[in-house]
Amino acid sequence: MEIEAHDEPRFEDNYYGDSQRISPTLNGDTIPNNFLSNFIEKSSVYAVSRAGQAKTKPRRVFWLMVLLTCLCGCIYEANSFLTVFFEYPVLTDLEVKNEGNLEFPAITVCNLNRIKQENENCVYEDKHWFDCFYPSIVFTPNFETFIFSERKTYTSISNETTKRDRKYKLQSQEFLNHYTSLDTDSQYCYGYQLNELVKQCSFNSYPCYASNFSSFKSIQYGNCFTINRKTLERKITFKVKKVGPDTGLELVLNVMLNSYLNITPSAGVRVVIHSPNENPDPIEEGINISPGYKTHVSLTKTSVKRLPAPYRDRCVEYKVTDNDDSTTGSQYSCVQECMQQTSQELCGCVDPFLVASRNMTLCNLKNKTEMSCLDEMLDGLSKGGLPCECPLSLSEYHV
Repeated sequence: MEIEAHDEPRFEDNYYGDSQRISPTLNGDTIPNNFLSNFIEKSSVYAVSRAGQAKTKPRRVFWLMVLLTCLCGCIYEANSFLTVFFEYPVLTDLEVKNEGNLEFPAITVCNLNRIKQENENCVYEDKHWFDCFYPSIVFTPNFETFIFSERKTYTSISNETTKRDRKYKLQSQEFLNHYTSLDTDSQYCYGYQLNELVKQCSFNSYPCYASNFSSFKSIQYGNCFTINRKTLERKITFKVKKVGPDTGLELVLNVMLNSYLNITPSAGVRVVIHSPNENPDPIEEGINISPGYKTHVSLTKTSVKRLPAPYRDRCVEYKVTDNDDSTTGSQYSCVQECMQQTSQELCGCVDPFLVASRNMTLCNLKNKTEMSCLDEMLDGLSKGGLPCECPLSLSEYHV
């Protein structure tokens, strides 16, 4: 019987021996450190790679300083860019276009005389129009008051320089105090009617009609009539395709000089050329046309389009409305409404020369306390600004 003896390998010793031989490559932070070193040395950022490859400490510090300087410059430039970006600066883009089909502007005409002289006694007697006469009205208006106040011209409480000026202002105050106390219908009936002021009208050699006009009531000018004004019912406006004396709008107006009041300072008509989407401003933009002359007016259209919020001016779109109590048709109307609301709160009454809602009380032109309050209110607004938000319109054009 033979028994062979062999030395069998000791598995446990070999296992632990091998484990001990490979353990140095697994323990510690050798692999992460090597990875970080390789990443720094091979970085695409030049200063970082140079700092990682530097053999001496001064060179490494130098490249780190270069890196920090570049980072500071980058942060500064980014901050400057973002600061300008969030300010939404004004950018102006000027472009000249030759269009073959342009929207014709709205034209407003007003007689410089408020009412006819034959109706003056009815005004001083505070008569309703039906008690005074039964007028033949061709056109029934939808009134919108639109002009800035001429109150200070006639009701200033300062001392007049001459007796003639004082007499004129007293007469004007007396008349205006009665005139502003009249109801809207009476003010319209005592003034000039559309068929009296506009004798002939044509556009591009085609006749225009009463339905093309809308009416505005003004304390300063009485009845004013606008052709080509956009409303909720009238959204289609005139278009012009060519220029020349045979195109555009032609009006023949009758100022009726024999019917002027003694307090009316001048004779003629006030003409305002404005956007069909906006209310006219005859004080700032209107021109006077003298009677007895033929006047030609050539136009150049300049359109302005602005950006809404969050851009700095925070422009808004003012919508056309037919509501008598609403004045949101333009920035100009918004300013008027704000002034009247401020007057109502501070003085208990509002300027009778500006548009007023039905729930507002008109100030008495002979009451010096109320007139003084209105003057102080206007001075305060001119110094401190409006308490209401009336930003610029998103789009407008000038002619």
